[in-house]
Amino acid sequence: MKKIYLSFLMLFSSIFITSTLNIKSQSCASAIALTPGTAQSGNSSTFGDLFDNNPCLGSYDGGDDAIYSFTATSDGDELAIDIQGTDNWSGASLTAGCPDTASSCVAYDTYGSSHIFGSGPLVGGVTYYLHISTWPTPQATAYTINSVFTPAPSCFAPTLLTSSNITTSSADFLWTAGATETAWQVQYDTLGFVPGTGNFAISNDTSYSISGLAAGTSYDCYVRGICGVGDTSVWTAFPSFATPGDCSSSGSYTYGSNEDASNAISFVANNPGDYITLTFTAGTTESCCDDWYITDSVNGAGNVIATGAGSIVGAYESPTGIISFYIDSDGSVGGQSFVYSLSCSAPPSCFDPTDFIVGNITTTTANISWTDSTSASSWNTE
Repeated sequence: MKKIYLSFLMLFSSIFITSTLNIKSQSCASAIALTPGTAQSGNSSTFGDLFDNNPCLGSYDGGDDAIYSFTATSDGDELAIDIQGTDNWSGASLTAGCPDTASSCVAYDTYGSSHIFGSGPLVGGVTYYLHISTWPTPQATAYTINSVFTPAPSCFAPTLLTSSNITTSSADFLWTAGATETAWQVQYDTLGFVPGTGNFAISNDTSYSISGLAAGTSYDCYVRGICGVGDTSVWTAFPSFATPGDCSSSGSYTYGSNEDASNAISFVANNPGDYITLTFTAGTTESCCDDWYITDSVNGAGNVIATGAGSIVGAYESPTGIISFYIDSDGSVGGQSFVYSLSCSAPPSCFDPTDFIVGNITTTTANISWTDSTSASSWNTE
């Protein structure tokens, strides 16, 4: 009798667990189809409290659960979600698969009377679920959903855009193809130009080098894929960049809060091998809190030629032919604008001796030695 009881208990437990799992897997069975372009209103109480384990909403998934579904047709389809009229203690998310089994969210937003987010590119054939819930109190919320569907483009935009090897007159650009396209159009001009009005070029490789740029000038650059006649992707922007100044550069600079070497301004001598000198006629930093640096390479790299806090007035020479300056500032600014100019000169043909040593000093004699910095064969002493 005992064996029969245990067998019956095990069978009942198995049925109960299986039934529970089946109920769990059916948590999104009551989902309503999302209809982009048409407002959809309701109250989460209509659905009941289906689950409390959304991977992103946390305590905002403690109430009733409104569920809507949408299946992407093609890779690259996108949704824009705008939910209005919710209780402040509410949250909303979009997941690939039912939220109770998803490990992450495509997008989500919590707290407030509205929840607005975009999906980014979706995967064709995958069903996505829009989930609206609340804290255990108030348990339920009203809502109005407005969604917009954007079909996948016929030509995908390039990605992973980078720039490098920026000189006073040129720059290199690199990107990754958006899909299978094999040609791209590049467009560039000075900072802030309106796309469509710049300088155009065609590249048959995922890279392009621009020459003929002006020294000490900021630029914008864009690229788009060419997938066929009349079929191009949207323009995608590279990060804005600036060419280093040169020997004729001059200007002023007002630094801001929380600046560092990433804000450095660089200059390069026009003739390789020349020395370059950066002269400041005005400029101070907040002496307690903001330090200025002058280095012998671009972007604040290289060796520090000079540093300080307060006045930067003076002339600073770099034998590398490269010089840059930047300010390491805190969250408040108390300095004055810097005024600067550049000049260049050929390196000296004969360098001064260094490392002087004086020894064996007597009442009438002394030995003096030094290190020759060039290939001098004789020296004058006095």
